Amino acid sequence: MSSPDRPRRSHLFAPASNERIVLKALDSEADAVVLDLEDSIDQTGRTAAHDILVAGSDAIKRRPTHIRVGMIEGAYHPEDVELAARLAVEAVRLP
Repeated sequence: MSSPDRPRRSHLFAPASNERIVLKALDSEADAVVLDLEDSIDQTGRTAAHDILVAGSDAIKRRPTHIRVGMIEGAYHPEDVELAARLAVEAVRLP
């Protein structure tokens, strides 16, 4: 894990609804991983994406991870933010 005093040089974005890609991203050499709950998934995949992130919570805790939540006006925004807080990610990104 990189030092919090050092700027992040690279951010690897991954769709949160694809478990294989999420796990691969979390195992990468990127300075930080951004798990996307906004543009990369449709609304039907959101529940599955939340389940994937909860299942990968141990890997998320081991590295700088950001979650890009749904639009503030969107129906799933509160659940996305609650999930990010529960997972104790480094940052929440707004679309």
